[in-house]
Amino acid sequence: MRKRMLQGLLKPVRRRIGFWFDHLAPRGCALCDQTLAPGAFPGVCMACILAMPGINRPRCARCGLPANAGTDQQACPCSSASPAFDQTVAVADYAAPLDRLVTSLKFGRELNLARPLGELLATRWLGNTPAIRLDCLVPVPLSASRLAQRGFNQALEMARSMAASVRAPLPVMPFGLRRLRDTPPQTGLSLVERRLNLAGAFLSLIHISEPTRPY
Repeated sequence: MRKRMLQGLLKPVRRRIGFWFDHLAPRGCALCDQTLAPGAFPGVCMACILAMPGINRPRCARCGLPANAGTDQQACPCSSASPAFDQTVAVADYAAPLDRLVTSLKFGRELNLARPLGELLATRWLGNTPAIRLDCLVPVPLSASRLAQRGFNQALEMARSMAASVRAPLPVMPFGLRRLRDTPPQTGLSLVERRLNLAGAFLSLIHISEPTRPY
């Protein structure tokens, strides 16, 4: 409880420091390099955001897949699949230019892209109607070998950026999931193959107090 209160008190300080740092060295848009105003949020200009494929596409509120405007959620295939989650927030389609940011972060080691990507997620979450309640962020862990090769977990870095971008205290729980086995890369796999690839690969520890300390 004290740690959450401390995080809530420190967030305005971090935002103020970030604002003055951006004032001294303004950020450029992560996609077009257009200079952003000091303290701009997110780190992608509005023109690039509006140009993202699928940014305003109607989606199933549960799984995030594209849906036809005006159709009932019951028409989505996920209604019969009973997924183990309640809702999905999707920024846009995984297509150019957004996919380039993700791959550059993951495989190009451009760690600076974690901030704008996390801010894009925060923007979408904050603008979601009805508002989705979040208790914490639990990034998916990498295998030990992949973490050693990459040097960082991109999911953790984006979660930190998203948590820092919202006003309410939002702890990041890097130990909320335990990876039980290594899995082949998801790249090139179909949707069904991706699900099978990750089946039984993780164990949730979010109900255990010891491993789920705020980070």
